Order: sequence, then structure tokens, then C-alpha cells
Amino acid sequence: MAIRQDSFRVEKGQDYLAYVRDYYGDEAEIVAVTQVEGRTPTSPAMVEVVVAINDTKEKKQPIVNKRAALHYENSLKEFKSDNFDRKIAIENKQNQNENKPLNQDLNSKKELSRLKFNPNSSNKSKDDKQLLNELNSKVDYLMSMRWGELAPARNNLEIPPEFALIYDKAKKSDMLQTHLDEIMRATLKNMPKALLSNKEAITRYFTTLLKSMIPCRVDAPIRKQKIIMLVGPTGVGKTTTLAKLAYRYAYGSKRYKTAIVSLDNFRLGAKEQLAEYARTMRLPIAFVSTEEDLHKNLETLSGYDVVLIDSTGNSQYDKTKIEKLESYLKASESEIEVALVLNAGMKYDDMEETFNAFNALNIDTLILTKFDETRAFGNIFSLIFNIKKPVSFFSIGQNVPDDILVANSEYLIKCVLDGFKG
Repeated sequence: MAIRQDSFRVEKGQDYLAYVRDYYGDEAEIVAVTQVEGRTPTSPAMVEVVVAINDTKEKKQPIVNKRAALHYENSLKEFKSDNFDRKIAIENKQNQNENKPLNQDLNSKKELSRLKFNPNSSNKSKDDKQLLNELNSKVDYLMSMRWGELAPARNNLEIPPEFALIYDKAKKSDMLQTHLDEIMRATLKNMPKALLSNKEAITRYFTTLLKSMIPCRVDAPIRKQKIIMLVGPTGVGKTTTLAKLAYRYAYGSKRYKTAIVSLDNFRLGAKEQLAEYARTMRLPIAFVSTEEDLHKNLETLSGYDVVLIDSTGNSQYDKTKIEKLESYLKASESEIEVALVLNAGMKYDDMEETFNAFNALNIDTLILTKFDETRAFGNIFSLIFNIKKPVSFFSIGQNVPDDILVANSEYLIKCVLDGFKG
């Protein structure tokens, strides 16, 4: 038996196993995979694959050039579209009319369509449903194979390949890996075994489990005076959020007698901005600079249903300013709810540090802002999952007073898995 070696190059990270099987046969063995070119700003890293084959057996005739096979995995995604069958039929007809050879330098999508749906082959007689089933089987095979290769990146957590899509979405959301692993284990443990191979059932179960982990403040009718102080770092949108809340309470479906108090008298333009909001909404506003002033103004506003307090923006590392806010709270005899306002786009570590610093004020609830400037929401999930504090509102845009929502877990989890849709 004569054994010979052959080699080819492929972009690092691409699936070369399918090509080896299709081109060299099932008995071929991969001898070595070596990186031969590093990544540059204009080109990807390349690896060389060395294959050992039995030279006494007839070598399979290539039905497509190597470039097509190396683009195999990326092209599969495009064949999942609704117009796939129509596109294939059009391309096959064009190729027959133009008499273009299969090994011509074409784009990967056309090459792959000829690879699996050659109009001169027996596939021509199969109906569309059969072709789609074959394609789905091929996709499932490649996903399973790729899923197994990536096991080390999942800390070798044993998860069926049917979980690949939902796992990938959750991981790309910037959710902490420890949380993702924990949720996956809980899903595998509690989900009925008969459904573990059903991708739709997996997605529904996983989504329901995530929603159950997000506590949200119930938007109940106000029966006694409600005083809310908004605190948080500079630039997270406290003043704008306060204006949205003021309008919602004063002019929403249930109208409450609403007033505004500001502790932020030093930041350039902050006083004027809030005063303009109050004037436009025809709401009373008071500016205070001492603990005694706050106490007196809250007594004056005792007849109001809702009082919203805007505070200065403080760095989580500025303990002196946070202690100043604490002194305001202690000096007041009123019951004040403290809402920490956080930018949804903050890194998880920054969010956690900010919460820990401001929790000296005994944070009651979270308000999350700037959804429209954020693409990954897993950091929010991980923070809420860790601190176990309820969320009360989402600020989803810059428009005052419209872009604010009462927090709900379903909305947030949709953002985690599918991104913000507006």
C-alpha cells in the first residue's frame, strides 16, 4: 500500500475537515496543521493542513476548486435564507447559458451551489423539500463537528450541539462566562430530555429561565407620597431621565401631583436645563444646597404625590461626594427611595464597582439608560443576577419625555439575545 502526503492552505479558524472528507475521502488522515502566515491588517492568518492518503486507491475527482471548499462554512449561512431555492435555480440557469466551467474563479456562494446542487446530477429530480432537508442535515453536521472542536473554549462543559445558537447569542452578549455556564447546566438539568434535541424548545426554555432571573419593580398605583432620589456617575443621563419620569408621573394615564428638587447647583448648565424642563411641564422646582434646605423643601412639598430629586454626578471613586449624598438622606425625616442610574453600555466591572460604591446609600432600585447606544446587554443581566436588586425603568433613547419604559424582564432578555431594536 502506497501512502502519499498532500497539503493545502486555509484561513485560520475555517472548517477544513469537510474539505478533506469530500476531496480525499473518508480514509484520509490529517497529519499536521501548522500556522504558516500570521494575520496582517489586510489578510487573515493562514494554516497549512497536511493529509496522508492511500495512493493505490483512485483519488476522488474534485467537483469544485479548493477556494470553494474553503469558503464552505461561511457560505452555508446564506443558504438558510427564504430565497435560497430561487437563487440556486437562477444561478444554475445562468451558468448553463454561459457554459462557465466549474473550476473558474467564482464567488463562494455560486461554487457551493454547484457543489451540492449540480443541475447535471441526480439531485435535479428531487423536489425542493428533499433538497432543503439535505442542506439542513449538512448544516447540522457541520455545526456538530464545529461544536465539538470548540469544547475547550466552553471549559469542556458538555452541551449538546442543538444549544449552539442560543449559547453563541448569550456569549456574544457579554454575559459573564460563569453565569452562562450556570444557566446552561440548569437548562440541561431541568429541561425534559425529550426536548433536548428541539432547537425551538431549547430557545423558549432558555429565554424563560433568563427572564425568571431578572427582578423588576412592579408599577403599582401610588397610595402615599413617593420620593425618589436619582444618583449615579456623571454622564449617565440622570437629569434627562428625571425629566422623563416627571412627565410620566404628572401627565401619564394616572396623573399625580409632581414636584422636582435639585441638589445639582454647581455643574455648568445643569440648573438651567432642569429649570427649563420644569417650566415646560409646569411643575414646581426647588434648588437646595444644604441638608437643612432639603428637609425644609420636602416638608413644604408634603402635599405632593411624587417628588423627584436630582443629585450631582459623582465618580464611584469619590467617597467624599457620596458621603455628602448620604448626609442629605440622613438629615431628612422623609422616606426616600434611592435609584441608581447606570449606563447600559458600561463594562461589567465598572458597573459592579459603581454599584458597590453607591450602595453606601442603600440602593433600592436600578434605572438603566442609553439602550440606544448599546449593543451588548449581557453585562446588565450579570449585574442584576449578582446584586439581586430590582430594575424600575429603562431609558431607551434621547427623546424627552417619550423614551422611557417601565422595566420588564422580557424586554431586557430580548435585548440580551437579539440586541436593541428600538
